[in-house]
Amino acid sequence: MEVVLPEALRDYLASPIAFVSAHGAPAVSGLSVIRTAIREERNLRIDYSDEHGRRTLRTIWPFALAYYVEATLISAWCELRDNFFRHFRADRVQSLAVLDEGFPVPGRVLTVDWLRRFSRDVTPDGVLTTR
Repeated sequence: MEVVLPEALRDYLASPIAFVSAHGAPAVSGLSVIRTAIREERNLRIDYSDEHGRRTLRTIWPFALAYYVEATLISAWCELRDNFFRHFRADRVQSLAVLDEGFPVPGRVLTVDWLRRFSRDVTPDGVLTTR
């Protein structure tokens, strides 16, 4: 293919524009269940373990997944924490169940509200950082 390219484009083609890390995010089971809950706008009950190993049972309204090299995050409205947006590392979810209840508002409304409130980046640890 390089033979038919002009000389100026050969270097461009040969230079990598993306890199993949040698390691990836921890394996996560249940992502298809989470994606289904997001698509169907259904609440999830999760048994979640924080970075210190403390476990809590939470009901969340998941509306997005974020894939980082280090971790996969679930963006959700959390009923436990004063009804606030939270970011959960999917590899720390010990168990989950899709509930019969749906979101009280459409998922796209949650997404728009999340984007409006958080004009910053979220790290793989679920921490907001300023741009």
